[in-house]
Amino acid sequence: MWSSKLYQKSARDACLLNIRNDFAELIMVDPVSGSSKHIYLHAPLNLINKKVEELKQKGYKELDSINLSLRGLAAV
Repeated sequence: MWSSKLYQKSARDACLLNIRNDFAELIMVDPVSGSSKHIYLHAPLNLINKKVEELKQKGYKELDSINLSLRGLAAV
């Protein structure tokens, strides 16, 4: 089963986290346009969790919803 979370720092700076079992991908995105900034990280979930903690320390906040413009990148 896939799940997605969005971490956003500003209106045009966000990170989309797609999780499947014990593996995940982290994609830098622009939530307004729905475009990817072509920065991807595919790794085991434990490594991705460390990166997410770093993002939180940089000011990224987890949102409770994902913009529809990101539906092509989000896990469904």
